[in-house]
Amino acid sequence: WWQSGSVHKQSWPKQTEVSDLAGDANLYRELGAVIADIRRVKTDAKQSMKARISQATVTAPEAVLARIQSAQIDLISAGGIDNISWQHGDALSVLAVLAN
Repeated sequence: WWQSGSVHKQSWPKQTEVSDLAGDANLYRELGAVIADIRRVKTDAKQSMKARISQATVTAPEAVLARIQSAQIDLISAGGIDNISWQHGDALSVLAVLAN
């Protein structure tokens, strides 16, 4: 309204222009899977998404664990997790216990 032209006529950025900003797609996918499992525990128990998780155990292959652990603080904050532990395993899985 205060500048000429329209944002709607701008072209989308090219992948090469934003690739440095994109981050690790594997990390995003894996964190998304962990958060989805945490949310599922809360939903199945008919609890608010604000409900606390007293203990979460993430099991995954070593490389996956390393990526997820790099975002541990964000994961704890997003999931409302009080304690988190890590276990090596063949596939990514999450065991979560709601706080009382």
